[in-house]
Amino acid sequence: MIISYCFVDLRLTIFLNNIDHDHHWTTLIANQLNKLGNGLPYLIVAGLVFLGAVIKKNKAAAWKTAYFILAIIISGLACDVLKVIAGRARPYEFFTYGIYGFYFWKFASNFWSLPSGHVVTISAIATAGYLLVRRFGWFFCLLVILVFCGRLMSRAHYLSDVVIGAYLGFIIAFWLYHWLSIWRRT
Repeated sequence: MIISYCFVDLRLTIFLNNIDHDHHWTTLIANQLNKLGNGLPYLIVAGLVFLGAVIKKNKAAAWKTAYFILAIIISGLACDVLKVIAGRARPYEFFTYGIYGFYFWKFASNFWSLPSGHVVTISAIATAGYLLVRRFGWFFCLLVILVFCGRLMSRAHYLSDVVIGAYLGFIIAFWLYHWLSIWRRT
């Protein structure tokens, strides 16, 4: 992250901004990709599946969907806490005001660039999905890559923001799965 912050983040974001001035379709595509990182639709579907599993007394399905829901919620909460603590200015702050860097303990969304919430969400979803249904691993990786690229192309985040977001979503979903599996066996 430090290398990206010092040498890559600004250069890549400026490059992507210059591309968008010539080709506005990149922002249109990015905005569609970004929708894949919105956690609410996944939570609604998983909530309905969970209710169905509980009604049908299918403990295995209830456990899987409860884990899936918890992975999204816990990773999202951790992301929100880190955003406020880090207070990293978003790329549009750089383009508008020349502001770049960390300002710590900011409660305004224009200083919530690190980590990317969309990437945290899709990474947690992909990790949970892979741990529950391994044969679709390629599909889950594709989802993460698409949202990762969408957040960069829309210049909502810097490269290090999406990398940290991917790692945070992965690590929380991974450890939550193992912790819940141990708890479930006891």
